[in-house]
Amino acid sequence: MPVMLLGAFLLVFARAAFGAPEDGQPSIQDLKFNVPKVRQGDTIQYSFVYKNFIGGLAAVKDVEMWIHWQRPGDRPVRSRFVPNREELAKHTAESGSFDSRPLKWRAPEAAPVWGVDVEYTLKFTLKDGRGVEANAMIRFE
Repeated sequence: MPVMLLGAFLLVFARAAFGAPEDGQPSIQDLKFNVPKVRQGDTIQYSFVYKNFIGGLAAVKDVEMWIHWQRPGDRPVRSRFVPNREELAKHTAESGSFDSRPLKWRAPEAAPVWGVDVEYTLKFTLKDGRGVEANAMIRFE
């Protein structure tokens, strides 16, 4: 019994000291917009936390942002809100946070009377070819 307790203690200590194996994987966390709802012409921003990007955001191979209107039959299309290279170049730390420039919301059509949820997907392709992505929702009224 004491040996099992010692083993469990060492496992917990090792994870706390060195991190779990998956802790070193690149990730995007907390992708969110500064407002939960948006109307035509509003100014919005988004932010996220990135972790374990060797060379930071400045070193990513490619970045895409997709928008998917949550209506039957709609398909994702590229978003114009994608961060540009100048914005990414400022983020050379392996982990950090990103805040977008102010963006003007201009939908291709008027919102339905009842509104519609819109999902954004932000995807980075790293130099080694791995993809890292995150999603956020906003309501268009």
